[in-house]
Amino acid sequence: MVQGDANVEQIGDVRHHIATMFFASDVPMELIGYGEGLNRDILGSKQDEYEEILRQVREWTADELVKPLVERQWLLKGILPESVPYEIQWRHATGLKATDFLTIVDSVLRMKILGIADEVIASILEKQLGVDVGELTPQADGDTERFANLLKGLSV
Repeated sequence: MVQGDANVEQIGDVRHHIATMFFASDVPMELIGYGEGLNRDILGSKQDEYEEILRQVREWTADELVKPLVERQWLLKGILPESVPYEIQWRHATGLKATDFLTIVDSVLRMKILGIADEVIASILEKQLGVDVGELTPQADGDTERFANLLKGLSV
């Protein structure tokens, strides 16, 4: 018998400790499985709050840490930071779901129907997908034919 087994039923102390630990955390305890009596609506609002906090933390990190470090490195290399246009982009916290991908494809097809320039569509895709659209272009001769056939199916 392990000493302390007599107090196992006093789980309230453990719950209080967990709740206290998450009190100062940016991550809501409901998002990692510790929430009790929680419905989907509240979980959705907790997720939205968390994403807003995450956006604020990323913005602060970019402004207070990343930009000064990058610009100082450029100065050490003899490059004037004001002369270099740049943008800090963060990858998406979660991967794309199938429904998200279908929505993106549908949006691209609609933009093509409306006659929006391919460069504009490419820049939108780069921001949404977090990839360089140039990486999706054919690299080898066999790829060119495959991409041509694929684009024939997408042309309007």
